[in-house]
Amino acid sequence: NDWHKLLRPTKGIHLTLAKSRLHLPNAVVMAAEKSSRIVFAIPRHEMIIIGTTDTDFAGDPANVKVDADDVEYLLKITNEYFPEAKITSDDILSSYCGVRPLVKDESGSEGKTSREHVILSDKRGFTFVAGGKYTTYRLMSEQIVDRVLRSWSIEKRMSFKKCSSVQALNKYVTEDKIAFANSNSETDTEKKLADRYGAECFEIIAKYGKQKTYWQLEAHQAIDSTMCMNLVDFYTRRVPLMLSHNDHGIELLAEISEVFRAELKWSADELESQQSYLRSYIEKELSWRKSFN
Repeated sequence: NDWHKLLRPTKGIHLTLAKSRLHLPNAVVMAAEKSSRIVFAIPRHEMIIIGTTDTDFAGDPANVKVDADDVEYLLKITNEYFPEAKITSDDILSSYCGVRPLVKDESGSEGKTSREHVILSDKRGFTFVAGGKYTTYRLMSEQIVDRVLRSWSIEKRMSFKKCSSVQALNKYVTEDKIAFANSNSETDTEKKLADRYGAECFEIIAKYGKQKTYWQLEAHQAIDSTMCMNLVDFYTRRVPLMLSHNDHGIELLAEISEVFRAELKWSADELESQQSYLRSYIEKELSWRKSFN
């Protein structure tokens, strides 16, 4: 029961900017002065992502939020590397943060703590994973499942197929689909879907209908294929609406909500509650702005 004592929780935050504010064709690595911290500036679809921070965190991860100090820290480093850009808090479209369950080691600082992961099992039959990072999630997932299966009988284990997580989820693009994707006949919706889903975009359009808007198609896909069950999850984790739009996608709320209401059989009260919670969530996440007014 003491497995959690092996952890060193740290808070990491990211800021997002419009691509027009930093013209970066590729990711840039920025080293903070007099520390081992590394900050990245990464072009990603409609935006530039800047982060992350590394500070020890104590408390409920559900309550983690971006503070003004975090924003000032990332702005300072960004402007040291790009002084002519003169990035200010007004340029920040949005922000997000989370808590990393890093494995405690002998490092003297958060930034030097290892990002390697460990898998722990206990006699109650639970399997835990600690450490790791987003870019190693596939390997972590494969190793976790392999560890869990060790406690199963050989008969049960044989009922599973061999792990295929190294294979891409998107289907291979055929030559005719490549030719269509490179043609000038495609619509803006098809271009956006092809950018995010590759050849799968054709199946998405065929399944949900050409009459649907781009964001409605994204909503259908999120609900049916990624178990997205609420608006906050959709806006913050499935698509970059909150992160890349000046209004955080609120102007699209009606058309997106229409899909969620129909697919998840929401009542009028539930729909209103979902929309209200999304607005309050965005306000809370960006509450650090008050310190810069």
